[in-house]
Amino acid sequence: MSNDEKFQQLNDDRIDYEKNTNKKKIIRIIFIGVLIFALALSGAYIGTKWALDQNLIDDGTTVLHQAADRIINDVKYSKDEQELSIQQIAALTADSVVEIKTEAAAYSYFMQQYVTSGSGSGVILTSDGYIITCYHVIENATKTIVRLNNGTEYQAEIIGQDVDNDIAILRIEANDLLPVVLGDSSKMVVGDTVVVVGNPLGELGGTVTSGILSALDRAITIGDTKMNLLQTNAAVNPGNSGGALFNAYGELIGVVNAKSSGNSIEGLGFAIPINTIKEQIEQIIEQGYVSGKRALGITVIDVNNDYLMNQYGVSDYGIYITAIAEDSLAESVGLKVKDQIISINNIEVTTVNELQQLYKNCIAKEEVIIKIIRDDIERAITFTRE
Repeated sequence: MSNDEKFQQLNDDRIDYEKNTNKKKIIRIIFIGVLIFALALSGAYIGTKWALDQNLIDDGTTVLHQAADRIINDVKYSKDEQELSIQQIAALTADSVVEIKTEAAAYSYFMQQYVTSGSGSGVILTSDGYIITCYHVIENATKTIVRLNNGTEYQAEIIGQDVDNDIAILRIEANDLLPVVLGDSSKMVVGDTVVVVGNPLGELGGTVTSGILSALDRAITIGDTKMNLLQTNAAVNPGNSGGALFNAYGELIGVVNAKSSGNSIEGLGFAIPINTIKEQIEQIIEQGYVSGKRALGITVIDVNNDYLMNQYGVSDYGIYITAIAEDSLAESVGLKVKDQIISINNIEVTTVNELQQLYKNCIAKEEVIIKIIRDDIERAITFTRE
């Protein structure tokens, strides 16, 4: 082989080597790039998940806090460790319990309208303003005011209610609130330490009382409704309704809703177990009602005298619709203000209480027929109970 041929061969070998080397560099660069991308992606996923777990990122959902670990006075406690003192529970939960003031319309003996006021308590469920209270606290309220522990007041919107369980969910336009942590009422035993926080007498917001759990699943009839409640000897008074019953770890295990009253009767307070209403709370927050128990969304009055007949501009005695809530079931099925309701499922309605009871007895997902009189014409409104 001549020198020129050798040179050409060496040059060809060099070109092949450089080509192979460049291919390896490109493959190495692509591999490194893919690896970096994969690590970045996994890191972003892990970081986002951690942030969500730590509530640092809002994922658009409402979270009911049920964590076991708490921090009080810079000391972290766990349910695997010691119980908290009454002082620690009070400090931990003070900003999570609110006062509630209500206004409602009423009529005097001479049929003059006036405003009545009421009061109760509530418990903050989420940092963005969802609050639980008792239904009987806000029943028939035309205005509901929530007062935080720091004195700030907000007008509240009633999101929904579950009358059977005597609960209602309110919402205020506020952020960065301190929600309670939900406990497990099924793990409570008679003799456990409990703490009540609320607004007794409607004037003493933030009052703390303590005692023990006196009984589990106590069958109590409130109005026409039978309920199984937690019983406590912690002091409970009018105005405590809707307030909190905490366990020894500062977790909400009940919503106070009743006190046995009478001369010389003390130490008999009752609360709705939190496990009984967790699902209902979530449904009301998510959709505004409990499945199978969606309220019609109407305000009605029993026109039973000439004064009311003239005031509401109707021509006969009976049960009349005076208001319909926006986006309510009643609005969607075509009920209107001034409709006179005469029957539900062919059962005659003569009082507001009868109307409420008959509708309550309607079964979910079954047909409901409400007969009304509108413009002197009898009509039938048919829909499915939600």
